[in-house]
Amino acid sequence: MKPFLKNLSDGFARIKTPSIMLMVLGFALLFVWQRAYTMSLSRKITRLENHLLELRADNSKKLIQIAHLTSPERLEELARQMCGLRYSRPQERICVVPKSENRKNPDSNWERSIFTIKDFFRQEWKKFVAVSSSKRWGLRNENL
Repeated sequence: MKPFLKNLSDGFARIKTPSIMLMVLGFALLFVWQRAYTMSLSRKITRLENHLLELRADNSKKLIQIAHLTSPERLEELARQMCGLRYSRPQERICVVPKSENRKNPDSNWERSIFTIKDFFRQEWKKFVAVSSSKRWGLRNENL
């Protein structure tokens, strides 16, 4: 049995050296591949960080542009030039008072004038609505 074991151990010795060499070569190749992959990922991260910096710079430029385009001075100038708008004069201004349920009699002069104007327009509206639609639009035939 000893000669058989000796032959068997000699066979393993012959296989052991090339297998160790193959394992070392495999680990070396794995290490080189891992290093190359790590470097490619590093380059990709650098590229993405640069792109992110460009996007942030572009975003800040656009925010500045939005602030300029929506500035009240620019909008006022556009309204004046394109639409012909202007600030109202004091005599053109109307004061709107919210309707209060609990006050029937106004206390001050301006409240009385507002209530008077409101009543006037309410009566005019009732007259306007009372007119039939055919008369309002000038139609001759009452069936229409």
